[in-house]
Amino acid sequence: MEEISRFEIDMLDVGAADAFLIHAFRTCRGKECEYVVLVDAGNEGDGKRIMQHINTYYKQHYIDLAICTHCDRDHYGGFKDILDANYRIDRFWIHDPYQHVDVDDVKYVQNRQTLRKRLDDAYAFYDGANLLELLRSKGIEQEEVFTGDTYPPLNIQVLGPDRGYYESLIPDFRVNLDFKKEQEDDDYESRDYSAQDKNALYSRALEDANDDPSKINQSSIVFCFKVSGNTYLFTGDAGKEALHRVVDNDDGHLMNLRWLKVPHHGSKHNMDNAIISYLEPDTSYISTEKYGKYVNRCTVNALKAVGNVYSTHYHGTMCHSWKMCPRQGYSNATSL
Repeated sequence: MEEISRFEIDMLDVGAADAFLIHAFRTCRGKECEYVVLVDAGNEGDGKRIMQHINTYYKQHYIDLAICTHCDRDHYGGFKDILDANYRIDRFWIHDPYQHVDVDDVKYVQNRQTLRKRLDDAYAFYDGANLLELLRSKGIEQEEVFTGDTYPPLNIQVLGPDRGYYESLIPDFRVNLDFKKEQEDDDYESRDYSAQDKNALYSRALEDANDDPSKINQSSIVFCFKVSGNTYLFTGDAGKEALHRVVDNDDGHLMNLRWLKVPHHGSKHNMDNAIISYLEPDTSYISTEKYGKYVNRCTVNALKAVGNVYSTHYHGTMCHSWKMCPRQGYSNATSL
């Protein structure tokens, strides 16, 4: 049976942004096959650091799979540097709102060309270009993924969003469109998300905080990477609503997580006590710039109640590895 033989996850220090790399080896017919997965690319300018990291530490010059979790510039901006450099990317996971909206869904838009332009602007760069257009010009196929989709070589499985939930969020994206009333209605039943509380109130402040109001954040691709019985969960900037949709449908595989990428840079608006109680991550990683942008002490303290917490604002770039050789210049990090 082919299995992942060793891997490392790098969390690059890109301030209050996200740029993660999964560098993994899988046995293929008795030989090791190497994979590089990029999860978000930070802001514009951060792509250069990502390419340098891959070239220096992996001795490679390609990305097998790139994942853009959602259309916030601090997650997609760095892809511009990578694509402008014609860096090889074999597969690209990204949501395209244009595929889920029709001209009849919006007011004052008469043709699909205008609709395409407005929706592409969700991924706008500072020079007026946008990520979706750049991918098309480079001939890189965009793959939309939703709950249940997989990347089999590395046991990666998408846990959210499902297609219907994603489509319900689009009218509140920053796409300068006036959606008609019927699409503004969310078909999903409103729920009391505090019902999952397992009597583990790690933080009253966390419990009292409102959910993240950004529908773009709620649309984040949430996925897990499974290795040797351990689960590693990537959450983008998903909020409480989106994460509860994931754990509500989990069959127990996410309980007692080995590793968690904390959503939205450690904000108190993206996790609650019930989510932390369910996941109970051994190790939590936060990518942020400083306390208040966006990491909150109540989030850190709640996660510390169940495991170790690390953050780029304190440690800088970090690497979590399994069966990999020690890396020159890196030392053991201490938890917050």
